[in-house]
Amino acid sequence: MARSWAGDVFAEDLDAADQVRLAFGLLDPFNEYWVTCEIRVANEDAKSPLPADVLWDGYRRRLEADQDTEAITYSLWVDRFEDHFTSATPSPRFSVATSTDGGRAIGSPGVTRVR
Repeated sequence: MARSWAGDVFAEDLDAADQVRLAFGLLDPFNEYWVTCEIRVANEDAKSPLPADVLWDGYRRRLEADQDTEAITYSLWVDRFEDHFTSATPSPRFSVATSTDGGRAIGSPGVTRVR
């Protein structure tokens, strides 16, 4: 169900930024990797990739949240670090999404979540 609904988000008559926000909102009830897969597929659309600032802000907010972040961390690992295409062409916003203001990665020892 999560994958179907997440895919439907990108068919809605909303601007791309609102579609991204709505898709990330589906992680609240579902917290499933398939939601992030649909976000990735929509972002890989060569004609109209998703707005980078909204996309990476969505990842960062999820990493900083006081919630289970398993779907997000798995997505970042599988879809960003292990994927040959995305790891070869990192987005400048990616480092912003996965680090604190001091440049250390979120989740590292001694790094607290920003609220």
